[in-house]
This record gives sequence, C-alpha cells and structure tokens, in this order.
Amino acid sequence: DSLQGQQDFHNILGASEFASDFTRIIHKSRGFESLVRFVRQTQAFKASATRLGEELRRRPKMLLEERALLERRRREALEELRAAFRQGLPSKDRDEIVCFLTAINEEV
Repeated sequence: DSLQGQQDFHNILGASEFASDFTRIIHKSRGFESLVRFVRQTQAFKASATRLGEELRRRPKMLLEERALLERRRREALEELRAAFRQGLPSKDRDEIVCFLTAINEEV
C-alpha cells in the first residue's frame, strides 16, 4: 500500500493493492527464474507425456495391450518429470520455486 505503488499503478482499479501484490511477487523472482530453467530442462518429459496422453484420447478403441503400453509409457514420463523436480533440482531451487508459486497463488 505504498504511495509509490499507487503512483506507478494509478491507472489500475485497486492500484495500491496491486502494487503490494506485485512487490511481494517480485521478491520471489529467483523462484520464477528457477521455475523457467526447470521448465526448459524438462520439456522432453512433458512433450512425451502430452503426446502419449493425446494418442490415448484420440484412439479410445485401441487394443487393451496397446492401451496398457501407452498408459505405462505416459506414467513413466510423468514419474521422470516428478523425479526431476524432487531429486534432480537442488533443494534451494526447489524451495525458491515453491515460494514463488505460493506467492502467486496467494496474491492472484
């Protein structure tokens, strides 16, 4: 609720509240940067899981064995993505990402 924030965001209804929210989010910007790096590093896992999920939706009448195989491969891609976050990231980066996402969730 700062005077500077009110001036910076004068054209926005609720400017002082927006300035306060924006300031809190900016303080967590290292988490945003860590999140962007993580998203870029794990694109292959996400692309694979998405592609397999789309194929499962596109072909609802495939053979049960084929469906089971695609579902297993999709589950494995998602497990790799989760492992990349839980074990692959340094705890500092993971903590920064969680703090950033928490701030966004609370402020938006």
